[in-house]
Amino acid sequence: MKNKFIVLLSLSLFLLISACSKKELDLSDPVSPTISSINTESGIFPFALGMWGKIGGGDYIVAANYHSIMGDECFIPWGNYGWRWGSQVYKITLPDGTVIDNPIGPEQKIQLQGTNSREAASLNAFYYEWQAMYYTIAECNILLADSKEPSFTFSGDADTKQKVLQAFGYWWRGWAYSRIGSMYIAGLVNNFSGSSSFVENNFVSNADVIKEANANLDSAATVLASISLNDTYTQMMDGSSNISIVPSFCNQNGLMTPDNWKRLCWSMKARNLLVNTKTKDANDGFWNQVASLASQGLQEGDVSFTLGYTSDATNDISGGFWNSNLMLSDAFGWLFPSERLLQEYQPGDQRKERNFAIYDGGINIMNPRGRGIHYGTTWYSIDAENGGEYSSADYSVNVAQYLAPSYEENELMLAEAKINTGSIDEGLAHVDNARAAQSAGLDPVSGAGLSADEAKEQVRSERRVGLFLRGLSFYDARRWNVIASVSQGGGRANANVLVPDGYGDFEPLADPAVLPCFMEYNYMDYWDVPLNELDFNKPSATSVPVKQ
Repeated sequence: MKNKFIVLLSLSLFLLISACSKKELDLSDPVSPTISSINTESGIFPFALGMWGKIGGGDYIVAANYHSIMGDECFIPWGNYGWRWGSQVYKITLPDGTVIDNPIGPEQKIQLQGTNSREAASLNAFYYEWQAMYYTIAECNILLADSKEPSFTFSGDADTKQKVLQAFGYWWRGWAYSRIGSMYIAGLVNNFSGSSSFVENNFVSNADVIKEANANLDSAATVLASISLNDTYTQMMDGSSNISIVPSFCNQNGLMTPDNWKRLCWSMKARNLLVNTKTKDANDGFWNQVASLASQGLQEGDVSFTLGYTSDATNDISGGFWNSNLMLSDAFGWLFPSERLLQEYQPGDQRKERNFAIYDGGINIMNPRGRGIHYGTTWYSIDAENGGEYSSADYSVNVAQYLAPSYEENELMLAEAKINTGSIDEGLAHVDNARAAQSAGLDPVSGAGLSADEAKEQVRSERRVGLFLRGLSFYDARRWNVIASVSQGGGRANANVLVPDGYGDFEPLADPAVLPCFMEYNYMDYWDVPLNELDFNKPSATSVPVKQ
């Protein structure tokens, strides 16, 4: 990706703030600033705030929904943005042995590679996360270069302002590299500064991209360790002033302190290690490393970076549509809760009671347009206006969509690591902590005499339930080998599917029924680099493969 191209596109995302206006993100004239505008105190804070347009903008939401539907916690039966083809299950075997093939024919890899082109436009699944993350990296590069410039002058508490901007740049660059390294077979490490003529076409392995991510997270943590919680820091982080770099509507859970933020860096590093390692390849050394990282991670009461929206959705990032929490609402009809998600809830789990209900008439949606029987559910999400926690129908409740690890995720990483190294009850105590944080209302599992396999199952189901819409479901399905082909030991047995009448040999099956089936997903582990990049940035002779 060429530097000049990134800088110009970064400038187009420079969003102005007016201290006398209620608008925090004003998109009315996004191309008027120049690169010199950022080199002033009045320009650099709006530039940092404007980064949220890519951190949590439309491309990110498309990508986030891919994670959710390929992890089968939700589904989207519609072809917009290629979603339908990205989550087309390869085969479903009914309880009577009847095999239902993918109605579009090819396995996911062939389908997605067939739309990996600029000509495919919005159907190119590989494009969205790549673009959102490298836009974010490009803006972080500019922010870091300018905030480190010796000639840059800050008023007032200059030390805090400079350090918070640097921590912000390192954190989001580490976050973006984490997502590239966790999703693509290869990536670019492009930490150019300013408007140099730097051109990078040396594609490195996803493991090397994760190393760069962790290096940035370490840099962020180092800077944060030297920052005090004071008025200047608070004003920069709480969305209350003209030097704020976090929108107020993305502060649903409260202020993130410097120590909290530093712990978030450790949780992110623990996630990077966990989600990029197949469980079958993990040993005690691996699990001890996960535990070591997570033990320095988020604590009870800590908050995370989240995406939110304003009550009228006019002047926020979602723009009245771009948020998974809005798309999940039954009022919109884009994102649907999967039967495979709902079967994970244990009896008495209050989170299920608060958040999901059987649709009137028993069926929400079923095999629309003959696109596949896995596109069916009897459930819908109870919107926050009616007491739910995951969706909103009219924007009146600002529902948080997590962009980064949470306390619950950190607890479940500790749980999994400890259980896999023999400390079963100690690990299960972390499961209890995660459930208590979400008011699940379930009896404790620590001290209940569970075997190692039973304890691992508690962690597996709790990650599915407790980390719903946290961006983990696909990563987990990959590392647990669920998305692999049957020939590679993959698939999911006893997966609930809403089976329409006329499928299989069931007597009688007068009405559609939810039946335990075997699902073979046969999805790609890591995605190819999009041709939107490669058409303009041919890999160097020393590059690693960019396609599976």
